[in-house]
Amino acid sequence: MTDITDSTLENTSDSQRQGFYKKTFLAISAFLLFLMPILSFDAGITDDERLHCEHGVRLMNYYLGKDTVAAASPIDEHGEWKYKKNPYDYAVNINIYGGFFDMVCAFTYKYVTSHLMGEYESKHLMISISGVLLFILTGLIAFRLTGSWIAAILALLFACLSPRLFGHSFNNPKDIPFATTFAFGLYQIILLLQDKIRFKWGRAILLILAFIMAIDTRVGGLMLIFYMMSFAGLLVCYQVFIEKENLKKYILPFLALVIISFIGYIGASLFWPWASQNPVMNPLISLRIFSQFSQFNSMELFEGVRINNDSIPWYFVIKWFYISFPLFIVSGSILFLITGWWHIRDPFKRVLSVLLVAFSVFLPLILVMIQKSNIYDDARHLYFVMPSIVALCAVGWYWLFKMLPGTFKWPAIIVCFLTMLEPFLFMMRNHPHEVMYFSPAIGGVKGAFKNYEMDYWGFSLKAGLKWIDNTDSVLAKDRKTKVRLWYGEQLKVKYYADKSKHLEYALAPTSSPDWDYWLMLPAESKHAPGLLANWPPPNTIHQVMVDDVPLCAIVRNPLSTVSGAHPGDITAAIDPNDHMGRGMAFYNAKDYNKAIVEFKKLVAADSTNTLAYNNIVASYNLLNMYEDAWELGTKITKRYPDHQRLKNNLAITQKGLKEVKIDQKYYSGISYNYFAQGEYRKCIDASEKLLKYDPKSVVAYNNICASNNALGYFIAGKKAGLRALELSPNDQLIKNNIAVSEKGLREN
Repeated sequence: MTDITDSTLENTSDSQRQGFYKKTFLAISAFLLFLMPILSFDAGITDDERLHCEHGVRLMNYYLGKDTVAAASPIDEHGEWKYKKNPYDYAVNINIYGGFFDMVCAFTYKYVTSHLMGEYESKHLMISISGVLLFILTGLIAFRLTGSWIAAILALLFACLSPRLFGHSFNNPKDIPFATTFAFGLYQIILLLQDKIRFKWGRAILLILAFIMAIDTRVGGLMLIFYMMSFAGLLVCYQVFIEKENLKKYILPFLALVIISFIGYIGASLFWPWASQNPVMNPLISLRIFSQFSQFNSMELFEGVRINNDSIPWYFVIKWFYISFPLFIVSGSILFLITGWWHIRDPFKRVLSVLLVAFSVFLPLILVMIQKSNIYDDARHLYFVMPSIVALCAVGWYWLFKMLPGTFKWPAIIVCFLTMLEPFLFMMRNHPHEVMYFSPAIGGVKGAFKNYEMDYWGFSLKAGLKWIDNTDSVLAKDRKTKVRLWYGEQLKVKYYADKSKHLEYALAPTSSPDWDYWLMLPAESKHAPGLLANWPPPNTIHQVMVDDVPLCAIVRNPLSTVSGAHPGDITAAIDPNDHMGRGMAFYNAKDYNKAIVEFKKLVAADSTNTLAYNNIVASYNLLNMYEDAWELGTKITKRYPDHQRLKNNLAITQKGLKEVKIDQKYYSGISYNYFAQGEYRKCIDASEKLLKYDPKSVVAYNNICASNNALGYFIAGKKAGLRALELSPNDQLIKNNIAVSEKGLREN
């Protein structure tokens, strides 16, 4: 393949044109390097950021000799990730990841930016710089595939005009840094192939650095070593068997690649304390665990239905890419597949580079489908393939422009420009919520609402807080306005509320009067199925919107002093049909019996709601009702064997069954719980067992009386009540229950 020489595009010489396009590429890159850090200050905190910020600090402290938490093993004695048994031990569990980027951010904040901005503003600044580098590398890959700076400019523009990639480049703490380091490694491999794997010290150092940074950000960076060795082997085979070159010429360079791979693999442990304890095996253990990752059940909204992680269809990633990529990506990918056949006779080293980039897309996608990997949200875990996709898309458009005669060239350029204009206008209208982009092929965000996951990470919460902060008419008088969040990482609200003069973060149950406004996301419908169908929630006073589609609702508390109401029933502020919301309100208030009642109503209406089953088991555990927890939990795990949260709770159940003391106190509590849950027959059974420990138990006889009354067995109820009254003649509750028995006998 040669550089552009078509005089219909430009009247200057080829070298002059290429020089002009190269300067244009550099100018756009410099502009982005200036613009994106500024725009990053508009972004809010996402769910994973606190974990990675704290991880970076622990890594920094480890290397400063202040503590050793970062070196603690996240693997138990059985070789399993400790997350399975204790998902909340974040400080140890996160050591399964390397932390190169996190540690760089921690050092930068501590020693450079702390006197200029907050910790998360500094993190966003660093992520945005990583994003710009990602865009630039995408352009450079396209240049190496074509030899044209026009293709590089197209790739650069396509990358920064992909709204989701652009938006994630402000506050995604691991997918964007990993994509950047992966693209850097891929670019270095392309240079190696195009130079016929000749050994150069500079390139060797850059390859080692690329491998270290990629593996130490996410262990999937090991794929780069596989790509390099595989395609270097293909190149050698071609040169030896097709070009008839001497094999000895490539033996030493190939051995050098083996050494480079080994140093890069082992070198990743330099910034990964746990891996450094066994640099050979620990990264492989991490790779094994993540290739089988199933711990997190996202309850994904996909094609209008909530699905468990074990029910995600094989085409999940492909569908997400189709609906979340701009049209120029989809059409460019098709153009690449069509026009690629015309370039099969290009120089082999360039064809091999194109095949490498294509392979770097297809292999991860195929592995995800075959392994049924736990991919969720907008498939952001696979964003590391986006530089390759975007570069190939730009190559497809560039090849089309080269092939078309002058009459059709400009119409094609205009069509390409129009496909770029649509996402650009979306980004201008909806900053900083570019990540909410959906393709016009499905009707944009309006077509996606209630069909696909929207604001799963709380991107819109900062805008919601800003609205409350700036709207004086709804603020409380003589005190700060209290705002709460239920879904996800609480720091997403607390961090910004703490910085405000008017707002205060409230950690309060839904049913409490101790909050004024609730920032509610449609994603909460995974826990309250009726929420999305009846959106907006009751008492909504404002919504954060993207193209007239809601991302976040600001809900006023009818029990707070802001609205002039008075505290009432514990669930007064919740829709009576929202059994998940009411159940969680009781759960948060530690009224686990009423919580169980609500969760049971939910599973009666929706027998597939695994979260409700899980919450029932968790509530049973907290009430020491381990037998009930075990019976229900084992039944549901047979139906949903990959439900990790339920497995975690069943582990607690098993421990409780071994440690619980079966005595008078135990059955007294069980008897009360059954009655409170409306399980009257079980209450009678537990009360009779209580009588075996204490034949004169007033509690047992009274509960038998009340339960029989509830079942309509008034004779048995009165008999038990009279026996209780003999034992406690002045107990008014017993007298009341006997009165119910007598009334029932009269009326029946």
